[in-house]
Amino acid sequence: MRLFKKITAVAMAAIMLTTLAACSNAPAAPSSANTPSVEASSAAAAPSENAASADAGKKLIYVGFVQVGAESDWRMANTKSMQETFTEAKGYKFEMVDAQQKTDKQITAIRDFIQKDVDYIVLAPNTEAGWDTVLGEAKDAGIPVIIVDRMVETADQSLFTAWVGSNFKQEGYDAVKALEGALKAKGVDPTKELNIVTLQGTMGSSAQIGRTDGCRFVKHLGQC
Repeated sequence: MRLFKKITAVAMAAIMLTTLAACSNAPAAPSSANTPSVEASSAAAAPSENAASADAGKKLIYVGFVQVGAESDWRMANTKSMQETFTEAKGYKFEMVDAQQKTDKQITAIRDFIQKDVDYIVLAPNTEAGWDTVLGEAKDAGIPVIIVDRMVETADQSLFTAWVGSNFKQEGYDAVKALEGALKAKGVDPTKELNIVTLQGTMGSSAQIGRTDGCRFVKHLGQC
């Protein structure tokens, strides 16, 4: 039960980090006038000296994060969020590897974390395929692996503990439907032949595959 609670805590942290990073460039939030405020008294917010002493004696949870790289503002915001969340003050020992968008470096990093006997491995995979062997090694070592952002392709779903990510196919569909609306607003008939260029990112990643599949659902806008 304690292991399940710890896994849930790390997975929930990853959910919040992924969501916050994705929303970092979103429009401003609605006015606080319609948002209930939550205030905590200083007595309730500050832990007692005894609680602080008890926390000081706890073993830090060792989290190894295998990041894709620093190829975009979103990715850098994601990294910053991870660093700010998994701090020693919050009970974590955090180590990150920047794989520079290379899958082989990510595999090496996972094996290094296995050797270091981390408590959890958080993986933001560069591409979908090629993970079965190294994820199997982590499973054999008893180390839970949480996949974030992009997804891995594996026949054995037990090789990882959880996935925190987006519906990439829906994102592709929504993007093309938004384009369709913009074209109509400008008086352009989207059912006619159009030249459309898509910037697909890392080929073979679940984001690229899903978004491309999603845009192909809008068939009258052509092949993405």
